[in-house]
Amino acid sequence: MDLKSSIGGNREVLNDAQSDTITPDVINQINEIKLASSYGTSNNNESLQFVDNRVAQAKRRVHRALILFDQMLMALKSGQLKQLELLDSERKRTQMQLEGLNQELDKITVFLEQQPDSVSTQNKLAALDAEEARLKLEQSANRQTTNLLTRQSAKYQERLDQNAHYLSRNKARRQVLIDHMRALKEEDNLLSAIDQSAREANALQYLREKIETEDQVVRSLQTKVQAKLEDRHKQADELDRRLHAISEQRNGLTDKANHERSEVSEQQERQQKLTTQRRQVSVRLQQIQRVIDRRQRELTQYDEKNLMPAFIPDDRRRYFLYAGTLSPNDDEVFDGLKDLAGLFRGVIPNLNILTSTVADAEDFHPVLSVPDIGHIAHQDLYNDLALNFKGRQLTGTSYALNNRLFSEGWTQSGYGMVDTWINNDLKITVSHREDGSVKQVNYFDHNTLIKIDVMNTNNNVIATQYVEDGNNVRYEEFYRLDRTHAVMMTKEYRDNRLQLIGLRDDKNALANAFKSDVELLLWWFRRRAATANDALVVDGQSPLFQAMLGDKEAEYQIIPTFYRLEANDDLVDVVNRYQNRIHDVIALDDLSFETLLTGITHQIGLQLLNS
Repeated sequence: MDLKSSIGGNREVLNDAQSDTITPDVINQINEIKLASSYGTSNNNESLQFVDNRVAQAKRRVHRALILFDQMLMALKSGQLKQLELLDSERKRTQMQLEGLNQELDKITVFLEQQPDSVSTQNKLAALDAEEARLKLEQSANRQTTNLLTRQSAKYQERLDQNAHYLSRNKARRQVLIDHMRALKEEDNLLSAIDQSAREANALQYLREKIETEDQVVRSLQTKVQAKLEDRHKQADELDRRLHAISEQRNGLTDKANHERSEVSEQQERQQKLTTQRRQVSVRLQQIQRVIDRRQRELTQYDEKNLMPAFIPDDRRRYFLYAGTLSPNDDEVFDGLKDLAGLFRGVIPNLNILTSTVADAEDFHPVLSVPDIGHIAHQDLYNDLALNFKGRQLTGTSYALNNRLFSEGWTQSGYGMVDTWINNDLKITVSHREDGSVKQVNYFDHNTLIKIDVMNTNNNVIATQYVEDGNNVRYEEFYRLDRTHAVMMTKEYRDNRLQLIGLRDDKNALANAFKSDVELLLWWFRRRAATANDALVVDGQSPLFQAMLGDKEAEYQIIPTFYRLEANDDLVDVVNRYQNRIHDVIALDDLSFETLLTGITHQIGLQLLNS
């Protein structure tokens, strides 16, 4: 077999393969063969070798195409008709590529026929003949298989058409059955509704019969109850008539008793007034007698230059008695204060008690009502400041301490006059008064005191003190006791020494500033006792007395009190030196009276308390 016939056989095999092996790679190989043929006769051996290699590669690709074709046939056997359509389209495309390849092979055949014969060429042609025979056998087998699959595909298509026709008829029958089933279901629902209505009607009939029976029972009971109610109404009317008669009798007796009680009360009031008047007259007579006795003693003991007039309050003056930080609970001090107020018995409306205590002014009212004297007026420094300085308003005016502590997770561990509250490392101790109101609240951090709240009897905070290192006072705030609960005054400390007192306006700005409590008191005294017709009673042995004497802006008179004043005390010289400010002196005991009587060198009003 010559080379041309061998290549022709290969062309037939490639035509029957009908696969996708004629790819751009195969076209490139053909172009390479054409390039090799252009080298001429001198390179004949190399060209044949190159052709052998390309033919071998073409055989391998044809073999792979046959395998792929077998897979397509298997897919066709499985009933995948769509694959057959794809195969037909691919066959057409491959046919077009084969035509181009045949043309190239014809050119290569012509080229090879023009080359001289050689042993290797003959051997290769023999091999190509054998390969051609084998490929023809495979081609024949593949054609038979393709024909068989084509016939089977036609049978499968016929069966599919029959099945489609059968399914179409079944679909119509199925729709008819569905319509019948739907109609039957609607009939079942209707029957169920009818049965339910029948059961409900039976139940309703049963309930109606039961209700009628119960109505009969209720009507019977109502008749019995109505009869009993009528009997009760009759009995109640009878009781009302009796009670009305008894009430009229009681009202008559009550009016009579009230009239008798009123007469007795009027008699008691008249008797009490007479007793009070007798007591006042008796006390006044005793006081006058004591003055007379003292004057007699003075006349017998001293010459005319040593005679001292007694202190007699002038109802044209206003008197202010400064009691310092007197507390409403200091009963013993109040007793002495009431004795001192007794000197002003005839001018009580002109007497005012002055205090500088952080407390409610109302707390002083009960203790300043003195028997046989009346009620003494009271003015406090902090309450007076609250009336004149708005202060900086705080948020929150109530101080429901227990509720706040409970809501914040505090635990109460102590009860009684002093309660203890614990919250981790924080501790609060609450001190109470006898009436149960909170007096003072101490705050601790790791057992170190950090703050103190002072409370009034209404459990409102009236002052707060901030502490450093447990014992160093750093800052104090004083609050108004109205609804604003504003900070009206502050005190600043350094090393427990007062540095500044500030009176605050509503913007927390300083309205007035003082360096000490004494300076603040002097300013306040000038506001209260503003004229020379005012007199201020003060402890003559206190530093405040010396500061008052040095106040050049003050116009009021000073009435000092002395206790256990000895003859060598410098205060006697002070009284002699400030004759323009001191017109009267009060001795609280006999020693002070004798010392002043012998030491004062000018005429002055001298009074011994309880003389």
